[in-house]
Amino acid sequence: MNDREYYAQVIDPLRDCFRFSHYVVATGSELIAEGFDPSFPALAAPVGELEDLTITRGLQVHLPLVGEQSVSVLMPLDFEIFLAEENHRLYEDLETQKALFTQITPVARFLEDIFRSRGIPYLLDYTPSGGHILFQNLLAEGFMHELEEIGFLEDDLIQACTYIDEGDIRRWYGTSLEAARVFSALG
Repeated sequence: MNDREYYAQVIDPLRDCFRFSHYVVATGSELIAEGFDPSFPALAAPVGELEDLTITRGLQVHLPLVGEQSVSVLMPLDFEIFLAEENHRLYEDLETQKALFTQITPVARFLEDIFRSRGIPYLLDYTPSGGHILFQNLLAEGFMHELEEIGFLEDDLIQACTYIDEGDIRRWYGTSLEAARVFSALG
């Protein structure tokens, strides 16, 4: 199965992942031929182009961290194998990686069970050392206010959040300081 066939199989749940976003970030070396920066070939497009970006073009797509008009914040939950001075083994030797990864699989399944049992949609992203579970949280949820209270924003980040550019789909609305503080608290 190639990238395009995979996307055709998962397009409906993938589309649901973008339900709080008005744009999608797409990356891929194919964009270099279209004149995009070779050091990071990426574009931002309306979420309505998700099918074209994935099924037709086979580009990787990424969720914005903050939803449209700051309605939601994407939260990561990381789980990893840590080998101290031996961590390089996870990246250098595929057989070692496979053997060690069997130890992390039960952790991933445990976390998935928690999300599924509560009906929380999530994305699971595996890495050589573990993975991430990504899930959207609405700012209107009560616990988000508690996260916001412990978040901190530097002056330059406040300026970046309030910057609006009608010509850049990523900056149509800016980012609310509440959403930025919630994300800060998560980090």
